[in-house]
Amino acid sequence: MAINAYGEAARLAKGENLLLYYALYLMNIASSHRAMAQFENRRQNLLKSLEYRLEGLKYRTLQTNPSDFSSSITLIGIYYCDIAQLEEFDANIQRAIEAFQSAFVYRNAKTIPVGYADTQSSLGYCYLLRAERNHSQEDLKLAIQSFEESIQYRPASASPTRYGETLGELGYSYNLYASLVPDDAISHLAKAKGYFEESLKYHNDVEVTEQARILRGQAQTYQMLAKAENNVAYLDIALDMAKQALESRLVKCHFADAADSHEQVGWIYHDMGRSEQALESLREAVQLYRMMDLNYDADRLSGLIDAL
Repeated sequence: MAINAYGEAARLAKGENLLLYYALYLMNIASSHRAMAQFENRRQNLLKSLEYRLEGLKYRTLQTNPSDFSSSITLIGIYYCDIAQLEEFDANIQRAIEAFQSAFVYRNAKTIPVGYADTQSSLGYCYLLRAERNHSQEDLKLAIQSFEESIQYRPASASPTRYGETLGELGYSYNLYASLVPDDAISHLAKAKGYFEESLKYHNDVEVTEQARILRGQAQTYQMLAKAENNVAYLDIALDMAKQALESRLVKCHFADAADSHEQVGWIYHDMGRSEQALESLREAVQLYRMMDLNYDADRLSGLIDAL
């Protein structure tokens, strides 16, 4: 197993006082645990990934190795963001935000513009998660600000895939705006629709994970448009896109994302009046949320099912 091999290499490097190599192997162990978290023992693997990343950071300081420090602290922010969705949401989201802000000390628009853009995009995602959880327009504005800053310093010519991902996050942001400010829902959903369509231009067939996220976002837009414009035909479009996203996520065995897609499919069925299929998909979502240690979402959804 890769983790065991990296662990042995780290032990030998530390014994020889090769501390930069020691830190590198710890980072590799952290990345391996995060990859495993997609498939099993989500909480345990994410906490392990954070533990090894923090240990490695001791030997990659801002003073001795500013470039590696800034990239490492950005990854630590991403890990805190992952863990926030499992436990201590507010505290871990705040830790993530502080980590990203620490990275800007060196990873700024002048020194490393593309790296700065990457960190801004990750920061925006944290603000977006907090805006969704707390129904906060203030956090949503900060999310959009970060995503727009990211696009400015990482144009499509520099990194088309990452540029496309950030366009997708802007799509999600305007979907949320439509939910928080229903009087302007149609105009916000039009913006979201445009961002998602533009985003797909920068993803090829290999990038199944990101394509599934964009399809999920588009399904959300059409589901909301069905209500905003009182046009049930949009629900058929939404269902087709949501099912495509679900299938892609199941094929990749990304079960946390698949749980989210099962929930989305269930609510679309519910809006269509197909109660039996809705309950089947929603209950499947609860099971997958539990399996992936996403207990907040499992409890939230279970309560909503009980209220139907």
